[in-house]
Amino acid sequence: FLKAGTALAGSALVAGRLYAMPFPVPRGITLDRIGVYVSTLSTGLARLGIYADAGGASLCHPGSLVLDAGTIDVTATGVKSITISQALSQNSLYWLVILCQATPAIYCIPVAAVIAVLGHSNALGTAQNAGLYAAQTYGALPATFPTTPTLITAAPIPAIFVRLNA
Repeated sequence: FLKAGTALAGSALVAGRLYAMPFPVPRGITLDRIGVYVSTLSTGLARLGIYADAGGASLCHPGSLVLDAGTIDVTATGVKSITISQALSQNSLYWLVILCQATPAIYCIPVAAVIAVLGHSNALGTAQNAGLYAAQTYGALPATFPTTPTLITAAPIPAIFVRLNA
């Protein structure tokens, strides 16, 4: 994820909401972990994954599912990660996603720290477009991201972490 120098803070996510955060990839890479930091526990699970950008007229919108990484248990605090092996292509935009069964608080990006990869509102106000979300029943990630997402302009802005394969 992209953020400026403000510390991350815990914020509760909404159950049944598929959050998508832009992840620009300037060179080909392989990831070996995806995860979040749970700051306040909740019941149930959360699912993590990666979508490719839809491209074309839908540029800057998640398209096809690249990886459904599986689930993490959010009933305890701390780092929750999943081992993966996922190659990503250079000069591409991907989307890191999280879908929660309940309402855990995870480390999130404060609004003041957002680097607005998706720009600002069309009213050119102070709200930055940090990511997207869509209503989604909890379960396996859909093969294609929902077509009518909402821009994330306020908390929570999930911090989803990935690790490069060494």
